[in-house]
Amino acid sequence: MSKYIFANEDRPDIAAAIAGKLMGGAAKHVAPRLFPIVKTGQRAGSWYLAQLADASVVSNRTYGDALTGTHKANASKSWSTTSQETRICLTDADIEDMGGADQAILASAEGAVRPLGLKLDALAYSALATAASTPANLDPDAPFKAIADAAVKVKRYGDPILVCSESWLNAYVANTTVALHLRGLYGDRIIQDVVTGIDKALEAAGIAFGCKGILVADDAAFGTTVDTTYTTDATKAFIVGLADMGSNPLATAKTTPVLGLMPIFVPGDESEIQVETSYNSSTRVNNVDAIVWACTLTANSGAAKAVAIPGSGWVKGLAPQVTVNAPAAEAAAGSGGDGQS
Repeated sequence: MSKYIFANEDRPDIAAAIAGKLMGGAAKHVAPRLFPIVKTGQRAGSWYLAQLADASVVSNRTYGDALTGTHKANASKSWSTTSQETRICLTDADIEDMGGADQAILASAEGAVRPLGLKLDALAYSALATAASTPANLDPDAPFKAIADAAVKVKRYGDPILVCSESWLNAYVANTTVALHLRGLYGDRIIQDVVTGIDKALEAAGIAFGCKGILVADDAAFGTTVDTTYTTDATKAFIVGLADMGSNPLATAKTTPVLGLMPIFVPGDESEIQVETSYNSSTRVNNVDAIVWACTLTANSGAAKAVAIPGSGWVKGLAPQVTVNAPAAEAAAGSGGDGQS
């Protein structure tokens, strides 16, 4: 007979404690940044969301002539959430090793949530790829031009941000022109700080590339090498116009054209995820499940453009020496030519 038998019940206390890991936190999931979360009591629905509609300027209108107006109307955007679920199984020995039932449930819930965060990031990738359509190929001799051109096109929707995978960023800075440009601006250390993911270095590099910053997604969600079920393309990155959505993203999206939202079905006044425990008497194993009902909703496809690293000829000359996991002390933003701040 099992020493530990978990009750078949919801654990909203555990869900509330770990929801931040799904929404961002130390894992830095990108989906909630790109598609701000809107809690809803419905699994599906539609919202009327703002679209770009500029009025035409009439110069020197003749007195008495009617002024032609531009109709500004929100567009109906439908959405339907789907369930994403994970399960961690525990034997009595596992629970003992973790220090008891309470610690085991919390640790298992945290382990169950990380794949959910990656799945939401993968959904965000798919939404961006659909919105951006065919990517513009980057020119090895002019590696910033396509990014800068895309930034101009999306700026009406918010600050242009480069959104890419870890592998894409490593490959991009391997281009000799990119590496020399960054080193000339910020010193030799900037390459190391960028690929290590230091926030200030990413912001500085993003500005050098023609954007307001860089948002880096885990390769497991935006790459092809870790989990092929996500069917993404590691050679592709996006330039996205991101608006400040404030504390009420849905209200903002009804008045301001934005990229989109992420509806999450929440039964009652609960957190974005659900955590449940159960016991399987036939296998004598305890289970900890994490569940999220979510989808991405694109309000304005014009807010996203794609760029791609060409299949050959990207790295010219000697590639910069990069130590991906080296410790980094200070960000390179604002540093001098010798890499010191």
